[in-house]
Amino acid sequence: MGTKLVAATDAHERLRTYLDANLRFIATHAAHVNAVHLILENRFSAYSLPDGIAPLCGILRDGQVSGDFGAFDPEIMALAIRSVIDGFSFHIGGQADLERRIDEIIALFSRSVTAVKESSCPSKK
Repeated sequence: MGTKLVAATDAHERLRTYLDANLRFIATHAAHVNAVHLILENRFSAYSLPDGIAPLCGILRDGQVSGDFGAFDPEIMALAIRSVIDGFSFHIGGQADLERRIDEIIALFSRSVTAVKESSCPSKK
């Protein structure tokens, strides 16, 4: 995935590559990923795990800086993306439906980062 991310020409392509690579890996290794989920659920709290959100936040922030993405909280968006990716192994379905599901997830987040032009979060005072 790292090589593909570096080769991506813009923020949209980096996000698509990130999503596609993660989802395809999970689809190929669903049983193993589910086992890891169960181990982590029983071993760690969510707050004691290493931060896997930071690299994705970087992709999202870079897209905002370049003007490719609209205004949103990169950490919240990253958490939403990771939640879908991490839960994907439990909802893969049949192989015939796999491509449609991956395409739909990529399209969902591609629309989300571009459609939001103003943050809906109230400003902090």
